[in-house]
Amino acid sequence: MFCVDGRNMVDNRRMNPAMTDARYRRFVISFIVVLGIALYAHTLPFPFQFDGILYIEGNPLITSYDYFEKMWNFARFTQLDEQLGLPADLTTNFLLRPVSYFSFFLDYCVSGLNPVGYRAINIAIHCANAVLVYLFLAMLVQRTVRETFSRRFIPTAAAFFFLIHPVQIQCVTYIAQRFTSLVATMYLLTLILYLCSVDAENRRKASLFRWASVVALILGMLVKESMFTAPVMLLLLETVVLGSTVKTAFRRTVLHLLCLPLLPVLIVLTEAAQSASRANMTDALNIVNYGSYPPAQYAITQICVVTTYLRLLFLPYGQNIDPDYPLFTSLLNGRVMLSLAVLLVFLSASLIYFRQRKREGRSRLILFGTLWFFLVNSISSSIVPLPDLMAEQRIYLPSMGIFLVLFTLVDLVRTRWVGIRHGTGIVVGVVVWGVVLCGLTFARNEVWRTRTSLWEDSVGKSPLKGRPWHNLGQSYLEQGRYREAVPYFQQSLSLDRFYFMSFIGLSAAYDELELFNEAIDVCSKGLAIDPVNAELYHNMGIAQARLGKWREAEQSLLKAVELRPKNSGDHISMAKLYYFTYRYAAALQECRIAARLSPPDRQLLLMMEVIERLLPHSK
Repeated sequence: MFCVDGRNMVDNRRMNPAMTDARYRRFVISFIVVLGIALYAHTLPFPFQFDGILYIEGNPLITSYDYFEKMWNFARFTQLDEQLGLPADLTTNFLLRPVSYFSFFLDYCVSGLNPVGYRAINIAIHCANAVLVYLFLAMLVQRTVRETFSRRFIPTAAAFFFLIHPVQIQCVTYIAQRFTSLVATMYLLTLILYLCSVDAENRRKASLFRWASVVALILGMLVKESMFTAPVMLLLLETVVLGSTVKTAFRRTVLHLLCLPLLPVLIVLTEAAQSASRANMTDALNIVNYGSYPPAQYAITQICVVTTYLRLLFLPYGQNIDPDYPLFTSLLNGRVMLSLAVLLVFLSASLIYFRQRKREGRSRLILFGTLWFFLVNSISSSIVPLPDLMAEQRIYLPSMGIFLVLFTLVDLVRTRWVGIRHGTGIVVGVVVWGVVLCGLTFARNEVWRTRTSLWEDSVGKSPLKGRPWHNLGQSYLEQGRYREAVPYFQQSLSLDRFYFMSFIGLSAAYDELELFNEAIDVCSKGLAIDPVNAELYHNMGIAQARLGKWREAEQSLLKAVELRPKNSGDHISMAKLYYFTYRYAAALQECRIAARLSPPDRQLLLMMEVIERLLPHSK
């Protein structure tokens, strides 16, 4: 009954640790999922915030599969922004990130515009990413570290801190930033599948895993542009961690490297279609540079921004959805020089330690984590200007590199200087820090509970920036607290007189308060800055109609319809104007156009019924 063969006893002894590792892996993965849900479940009913209002809640492009079929005609698709009255950034985003928008379309099919379904998917993606971080780092550590405890401690600690850190909130609770969390999924899958191809038992499996890795890479490039660095990361993985020569690394990653032109070509074609001009790389690099930052000044500022990201990872205080980060114009600025010194010391120390201890596995992990941080950050923090100088969601995937470096160093201290016997205190300290971060994450999430609470927090931290004041005013406007909204819009315009969104909000508040002359005056000032703003023409037309200035109102609303012919709201306003001026046939025609453009609500159907009854009598 019992096996007493010596060879089998040896085999059993070898199998037991492997079984233990498998159980440990299942436990870690289960705990990651449970803890992730526990940290974020209470955020499910929180409303759409900031860009989520534009990219999801107010975005007709995610409501129909037809738009995904139309996107293959770039030139025609980029005209939809004018026809639907959408910001140009929306169609640009859609063309560059179709996989992300398809995920929003699937959410819409299931949940409509209920944020619960969207945020549930975001939480699931974040938990999956933490699991992938754990699996990826475990694969790296097994190649570089011998001690069993270290093999478990480093990837486990890094994965859990990736999961629980409050800086990750803007990729989970902030629904629109699924772009960032989903591209992290594809990034990690690309690397894990590649490592699986390296470890494959035979050429057939190796080929299968390698092609799967290429597919993940291509899909990731259609999620977000930061996927561009993944093929370069594979080269670093080969040379730094696997110890391959540069020639061997290029040979093994050639399929991935051949995918590099995909994103630049897509960006150039999108920019050319958007501007109806010849494709050129200069304009393409500025395709989303609405802040008009010079590339050199943007790059100088990013030196300080990257050090701020590092500070947030170690000391997560002062988090802000809309930071008012200063633009630096000279490398000789004291803060820039200090930040540059910090980054150079960080990078140099990793390189020096690697060269001195090249045969030691932890030196390879530290260098790889350092290079990961800088490389993944390079898309948003380089010479390619983005609309915002700083945004917390940009640190989501780069943070893994810092956590890998940090916990490799902690393990190094534990095993080399403190000693394994006395290293328990260090591990306990890590656990305590983790508990503190969980509390900070839970508390920071509460700021996102309402739009008002989020923007009150931002106004307090960015009091000299116009956009937070506008968004706080907009939150009061949505609640029907029109009088309270007015001073926030006014403050926004006093800080940034070119921020036309505040002209729209302020004129809408004046319309609701029946201050029609003030509304017309605000619209006129806004149109002097942005003469093709359909929303301002619409608000002006409403105010003019309420004052009985029918001819002026008709001209304003017709201009709004001309600028965005497929906006149902403009046609409904035109129908009301024709109704009150007894032009029932024209009113009915506008109602029918509005009904074709979007599903008619009860009020529109009732108005059509009333007009149809009046029409014979008018004749």
